[in-house]
Amino acid sequence: MEILINEERIDYSLERERTLLEVFDGLRAWLTREGYVITSARCDDTELDLQGKERLSGILVEEIDELDIEVEQVSGRVLANLRTLRSYFSLLAGLLDRRDFAALGELLRGHAQVRESLDAILEESGIAAPGLSAAELERLVAAGSRPDGASEARSELVAFAERLARELTARIDEIADPLGSLRRVSAGLKASIAELADVPIMLQTGKDRDAMAAIVRFTEVTGSVVRLIPLLPAEAPPIVPTDFNAILLQLVDAFIAKDSVLIGDLLEYEIAPRLEKLSAYVDLISKER
Repeated sequence: MEILINEERIDYSLERERTLLEVFDGLRAWLTREGYVITSARCDDTELDLQGKERLSGILVEEIDELDIEVEQVSGRVLANLRTLRSYFSLLAGLLDRRDFAALGELLRGHAQVRESLDAILEESGIAAPGLSAAELERLVAAGSRPDGASEARSELVAFAERLARELTARIDEIADPLGSLRRVSAGLKASIAELADVPIMLQTGKDRDAMAAIVRFTEVTGSVVRLIPLLPAEAPPIVPTDFNAILLQLVDAFIAKDSVLIGDLLEYEIAPRLEKLSAYVDLISKER
């Protein structure tokens, strides 16, 4: 199978991929790291529905001669999508607050399109916040958008819309000014490195909740940096190796097992050195620009 991206043949080695869906998952992960998003695809001159996962999983790699993919830089496309969503949810929250159900009815005429695209847009933009999903939105709209609905349901929908608007604004700011955002997150990265050193002691002294909070802060700040680096107008070095996720999964397993020795070893010998390199790169790129 030959793979073309924007009509250019690429040297992409398949490993264990057997279906077209598995190929797309691998390509999407690689392109995301490089700062690109897939906009369309054709398989042997047949247009593909990128959301039709069941159909893609039924197409075997050995049946394909040519896969032609169109991509564009993530910043422009995602920024436009995020701004559209932010406007929608900010307006939704405002209309609910004012109990303007006539205008709300007009707004919700486009609700199906928002619902169908929400998960994909959040995924491609790197927003992974618990409870923010199309399924949750559908549930809340059904209960909280009626004039005769309970005020508690309406308040819950307002809280959802306002929270999502805040998440969208934060990601918009990252994409619009990645270098500025990287500089702002740099201090948090250094603080996280220092805090991780205390996690084994927290666990040994029964402060499990504090230890978990430190790990959560570490994953959030690291995630922000990793999202920002592909947006910079510079080639990012391999500062986050492909085995990093595997190490984080080991850390989760160690937490579940309450193995403070393994947690300490992972933090000191595996995670901390990688974070130090990451912090040094953030400092370097910030000074250069």
